[in-house]
Amino acid sequence: MAKFNGWKKRYSYLDDYKKGMDGTYVYYGRHYLFSGSREELQGYKWTIGITALLLVALFIIGGIMDAGAVWNTWYVILPYALEAVLIFLLIWKGLTLIVEKNPVKAYIYNKTVPWLRPCGLILAGICVISLIAALICLLTKPDTVKLTGCLLYMGIKVLTGICGYLFAGRMKRYRWEPDPSEEIE
Repeated sequence: MAKFNGWKKRYSYLDDYKKGMDGTYVYYGRHYLFSGSREELQGYKWTIGITALLLVALFIIGGIMDAGAVWNTWYVILPYALEAVLIFLLIWKGLTLIVEKNPVKAYIYNKTVPWLRPCGLILAGICVISLIAALICLLTKPDTVKLTGCLLYMGIKVLTGICGYLFAGRMKRYRWEPDPSEEIE
């Protein structure tokens, strides 16, 4: 019977922690530096934070829209649920990066920075799918859909998609580099 070794890879970053002289654990692994000024790093963190708050607000407002039969259709609810998962991932990874000091530990960098731009792009794509699904629902069930609520919901999906796309574009501008003062083993 094969032995599961997935935990070794998942927790391999713990090998970079060594017990210090005072008994506490100290990180001795690689670090990544933000390649920009301190003000640019603050702008980077503010961009993540403001985008996260804006996405949560748009998601909640979109969810409380009274659109009638739109909320009884599986092909509208499914993209909305996927949108919730992506917003949660973006917030989780963004907050993890915001809290971490510069230079960032390599395992935190690998779990956060490479994922921010794809999360924004996928969120924009799911918003397009959600917009198309709401439009299909509006065209196929015109008597049970509340037009004003459905149009407002579609407008919020457009705003959410634009926000995700602009966030992804903004994340592309920022660069991170391995700390040059550390030796590669």
